[in-house]
Amino acid sequence: MKVYIFRIGAIGDALVSLPAVQVIRKLHQQTSFTLLVDEPANNKLTVWDVFKYSNCFDEVIFYNSKNIKLLLRLIYKIRTNPNRPKLLYYLSPFRTKKQAYRDKYFFKYFCGINQVIGIDESISKIAQRDKAGNLIRLEKESERLLEMIFRVQNISINNETFPKVPLLIPTKQNYEKIDSILKNLSSNNILIAIGHSSKMLAKRWFLERYRKLFRRLLNYNDNFTFLLFGGSEDFESGEEIRSFFRDKIINLAGKTNIIESAAALQRCVLYVGNDTGTMHLAAIMGITVVGIFSARDNPGKWEPYGKEHVILRKDISCAGCMLVECIEKNKKCLDEISVDEVFKAIMLVFKNKNLVL
Repeated sequence: MKVYIFRIGAIGDALVSLPAVQVIRKLHQQTSFTLLVDEPANNKLTVWDVFKYSNCFDEVIFYNSKNIKLLLRLIYKIRTNPNRPKLLYYLSPFRTKKQAYRDKYFFKYFCGINQVIGIDESISKIAQRDKAGNLIRLEKESERLLEMIFRVQNISINNETFPKVPLLIPTKQNYEKIDSILKNLSSNNILIAIGHSSKMLAKRWFLERYRKLFRRLLNYNDNFTFLLFGGSEDFESGEEIRSFFRDKIINLAGKTNIIESAAALQRCVLYVGNDTGTMHLAAIMGITVVGIFSARDNPGKWEPYGKEHVILRKDISCAGCMLVECIEKNKKCLDEISVDEVFKAIMLVFKNKNLVL
């Protein structure tokens, strides 16, 4: 028997759904698993670049809803398979009922998959505001997916049923690469992971604020060293910050793949930064997060997996804007998060973890 898992979206979306994928894998241990995922665009990373390190899938099929040729090829591949899958788990985030029903009919009637889990169970979660028009707090997407699977499979929900971190296991070679990068650091160094950028400009806390935060942390304890994470497009902005601190910052942006970044994060005591894929990677690797969130989306929904994280967010009149870039108000929601507030959040994490500085 085959089981399909449908997953689109960004790297962060894949990391958010990884706990649910691992639970599904355990529920169907003797089953062949196929991932349906967005087709790569312009050599950019896809969610497959996360899931290929999870040991959950036997096959990946790239999917493009805007390419009729690829759609027909997918339909043919599924329908002519002698072991045609009878079950598909739909773990993609969607924002409209139109999108949800479109995908439901495509997989059920065009592809002939009898049971599609995850669409009907999620439609009621699409609402973003209450009847008064106020932005509502949503449960974490990672936990919503898990709870949906537990309900469908009639599994009792408790802390023991949630997957334990870390959820990705780097290899010895991955750790060796990171240790070679960090080889000149002394044993007294305290490593803090930094996610200073984001593909969405509306999610980026200001570089000048990061610079002031680093200066304040170093004035407090000179043993701090900051590891900057991100893609190759974030390397230049990382170098801009590093120019002020030199040996106190190691710029890893674009220098490590996802599993190597996971290994590097495990060398850190916490993550500080924007709502990015790196934040979600830190969480599933068991690293405490101090998350600096814009108010573009509903509160709660994209908070990192796990407990004991500290989320900083300011809900202002335009919260829920869903903007990719905020020009008119120049990211007012992020502007209201001060360096002092982030510094105090970091100190709170150290206190809660009983770390002596």
